[in-house]
Amino acid sequence: MRVTYASGRDEIEEREVKSLLKASTETECKNLRIITWNYEGIDKIDNRTIKFTSLWRWLLAEPVSA
Repeated sequence: MRVTYASGRDEIEEREVKSLLKASTETECKNLRIITWNYEGIDKIDNRTIKFTSLWRWLLAEPVSA
């Protein structure tokens, strides 16, 4: 997971996406998420799906049980 202060997709730095993709390759993690200020969406990059979630929605989400 990455966190960035962005209100729109065009404000999200490429380094955020690249570093998340690199970390997912090294850890074999499939749950890719970037927490943003107010942007929500989904991107498919290199056959992987990145979910963009606004901070307020992420904070109010139910905890995931292990």
